[in-house]
Amino acid sequence: MESDHFRRALTRIYRWLMLLGAAGAAAVWWNFGWKSAAGFLVGALFALLNLRWLDQLVETVVREDAGKPKRRLVFWLSVRYLVFAAGAYVMMRFLGVSLLAPLAGMLMAAGAVVLEILYELILYART
Repeated sequence: MESDHFRRALTRIYRWLMLLGAAGAAAVWWNFGWKSAAGFLVGALFALLNLRWLDQLVETVVREDAGKPKRRLVFWLSVRYLVFAAGAYVMMRFLGVSLLAPLAGMLMAAGAVVLEILYELILYART
């Protein structure tokens, strides 16, 4: 079934994102210290949360029996960047974390998608 294929791919993207986030946080910790690693990890967690919210939105919209999307989901999708900006401000103001660390963590979502594309290409090149 085609939707099963997409669901498995999305599950792999979540796993790629967690792997890249952990590996990236370790590399940042090694090179720049724990504060930058914490900022990177917060950015990666935000990317994971953002992906989850978008997945929930698509599931709600695609579902035939669904009426309007859940108000809570719509609310969090609307304010997600404000939540991130507030978190980034707190990290910069009180922890002295550079803004580049959480932004780099957020880019791990794109890296996870690229890894999934490479996985799919290698998998289907064999068939």
